[in-house]
Amino acid sequence: MNNLEILEQKFQDYAGDDLRLTIEEFQIAFELTNKYLCERLFHIFDADQTKGISFEEFHNGIHQAQENPLEFAFQLHDGNDDGCIDKQELAKFIRSSLREGNFDLSTAQFQQVRDILFKKADTNQNKEISLSEFKDLLSQSPRLKDILSVSPAQWLQPRSDSSDQQSQPEYWLQRWHYVQNNWIKLLFLALYFGINIALFCYAYRLPQYRLHTVWYRIARGCGLALNFNGALILVPILRRWMTWLRKTKLNDYLPIDEHLAFHKLVGQMIFSLGLVHTVAHLNNHLAETAAFQIDYPVRLFLLYGSGWTGLLLMLLLLLMWFTALPFIREKGNFNLFFTMHLAYIPWIGLMLLHGPHFYKWAAVSIGAFLIEQVVRYRRSTKQTHIVNAQVLPSNVLALEIARPHDFTFKASDYLYLRCPHIATYEWHPFTISSPPEREDTLSLHIRALGSWTGTLYSQFRDFTEKRNGQTALPKIPVYLDGPYHSPSSHIYQSTYAVLIAGGIGVTPYASLLQSILHQRQAESTLLQLQKVHFYWFNRSQDSFEWLLEMLQRLEAEDNFDLFDLNLYLTGAPTGSNLQFLTTYAAFDLLHQEHQVDLITGLKNQIQAGRPDWKSIFTQLKKQYPTEPVDVYYCGPRGLSSTLRRQCYQHQFSYRNENF
Repeated sequence: MNNLEILEQKFQDYAGDDLRLTIEEFQIAFELTNKYLCERLFHIFDADQTKGISFEEFHNGIHQAQENPLEFAFQLHDGNDDGCIDKQELAKFIRSSLREGNFDLSTAQFQQVRDILFKKADTNQNKEISLSEFKDLLSQSPRLKDILSVSPAQWLQPRSDSSDQQSQPEYWLQRWHYVQNNWIKLLFLALYFGINIALFCYAYRLPQYRLHTVWYRIARGCGLALNFNGALILVPILRRWMTWLRKTKLNDYLPIDEHLAFHKLVGQMIFSLGLVHTVAHLNNHLAETAAFQIDYPVRLFLLYGSGWTGLLLMLLLLLMWFTALPFIREKGNFNLFFTMHLAYIPWIGLMLLHGPHFYKWAAVSIGAFLIEQVVRYRRSTKQTHIVNAQVLPSNVLALEIARPHDFTFKASDYLYLRCPHIATYEWHPFTISSPPEREDTLSLHIRALGSWTGTLYSQFRDFTEKRNGQTALPKIPVYLDGPYHSPSSHIYQSTYAVLIAGGIGVTPYASLLQSILHQRQAESTLLQLQKVHFYWFNRSQDSFEWLLEMLQRLEAEDNFDLFDLNLYLTGAPTGSNLQFLTTYAAFDLLHQEHQVDLITGLKNQIQAGRPDWKSIFTQLKKQYPTEPVDVYYCGPRGLSSTLRRQCYQHQFSYRNENF
């Protein structure tokens, strides 16, 4: 069914026995939340003005709108149907459109939008806009072609997302591009799984075990692989070692950016091997006790040291594995995850008791882990304090912390923060949003997502409301652990970089962008970057506010044509909608006149709706057909696969950072 047929079917579904729609039924049927637009549409479709739309009237109205979309748009604006639009009618329609589009303009900005439209349209200065003047006005907007190419039948019908269909050659080409971009990670994973398989087979085939049951040999094979994984599980969480490795040539041959994902993989492997190991030992024990007709086999099993320690190990594994699942860890139960993960301490102790050879495997990793803990403890016991706090839109809290004199970091680094005022022992990671060139303080932008961050945000919000700018902020003590490098730190080796941020995921780039400009101004020889394309999308307009001042300053000081800044307001409707025709035309006219965007104050206009990544990456490939392009992303995880696919298709490198 096409869009027109869908609308006609909707009409018939909601029309009563008289096959007519009242204005209430019309609003519900077509999901019109804009009351003024609903009234204007109903009035236009109700040709005989009987306060009810027949199917014939609706059908004729849609066809007339398709044939003459500009005249249809003119009728929407002409509130009293006198054949012209005065300033009051124009203002009423624009105000309604802005409210529907989630735009939040000040009174002065609204007056700018209204006045420029009327100034450009009312060419004969009779204080009214005629149909011909309306057409001439909209011809000055570059978006007009896109808007008029969309049928009113389409924008009345809520659009559903459709996935792109891929041909078999495209599918395999993307898989090949994936291999090209990730051969180090794939080789590393192949080596990891190969070692596990080799260890299992080696233990399974040992001559001294051939007289035992199959269950016993399976248990031995899993046990040897468990020794290897039990020693390996600590390595990816050695944050200081990972930061040091990023500075060495080994960074080119190891997937260090995936260290947390590898830690999770090893954890899943330990749980799976532990489960099979336990079941295999139980089955072997039951088989042997049955053969010798021994009573109370379970009691006998628990009398062995390896029996009760094994069951305790499995119980601890189950607790850690279950509480680390995403639906617990990421849904406001971080405290439960954190507390249960402390079970790794007794787990390692029991492993040393349970496995007679485990200490040989784990000695190095346990030693490195203990060294790291000592270093972290010594560095993290130095107290500093919060200098300033600011409550921002979208549940974001900006903290300014006194920077310790020996706290040296690079742009996009992150740290762990402990605030005893909130929780005595909890550490939480946050990206540093200020540039390293700022010596006296460092900034963190924290979004209230869980219990700890929610408590922190609400306490500062309440204090801010109570003090009302009169009382100075008390020196709240905090402790810092870090800094640690992030995947975005590779940008200094890039020539052409694309930074993509979603919501609060922009924080590592806030530091990076400022530092890059500072290094370019200082003519640093370490900086290879020639161009940075920056894309940031938010659902609401106020979510941009906390970083806009910095972006405006960045653009004003960029005398090297280094930055291309692009902002997207995903909560606003796209331009392909007649009800926003004049609003977007006004934005275009103001941009043409002042060369800055009305909402952001940047050179590039803010875009409504979600970014068209396929079009963006195609344009980037045209701009850099042979040059290396590195794409960095920090934001919602759901978009990462789409960006990764586009990078493989266009042969760009890709790094993502979870927040």
